[in-house]
Amino acid sequence: GSDAEFNTPIPWISSDELAADFTTEFEHRQFTARGPGGTADFDFYSAVVGVRLFAMPTSRIRPYVLLGAAFYEYRAEATGGSNFEDDDQDFLVSVGLEADLAPNASIRGDFEIDRDEIDESTFEGTMVLWLNENVFFRGGGVIPLTDGFDPGVTIGGGVAFR
Repeated sequence: GSDAEFNTPIPWISSDELAADFTTEFEHRQFTARGPGGTADFDFYSAVVGVRLFAMPTSRIRPYVLLGAAFYEYRAEATGGSNFEDDDQDFLVSVGLEADLAPNASIRGDFEIDRDEIDESTFEGTMVLWLNENVFFRGGGVIPLTDGFDPGVTIGGGVAFR
């Protein structure tokens, strides 16, 4: 799958005690499941729009909360012509902590809270390495808190203008 994220500071909210980022994220996951009855192709799309509020933004340790809206679309097509399509919208709440390890490295732990079923929530741990002032590399793990243990890995990078 793929994932693209964009965030930018909201300068009129920022101070020594509070900082805010506007954030958007687009995700696409696609996979095929094979079983005794045939195969099924799955597509998942999501879009998130929100604001991340950081407490103590000039500190080495910065707690934050993300408030936003999430939009989802699911599609499945099985052999034999069985199709399924659904979409959903939800209010999104994440709480987390970002901490500087060195001038060019930080870690972030993020807990996305599912309002309907707390056991459907997700934890994501990420490490960010700044290769220079504007280029970063990011990697980590995603752990859904469901009954089955189905962790994932995230890897990426980008360009920042700070």
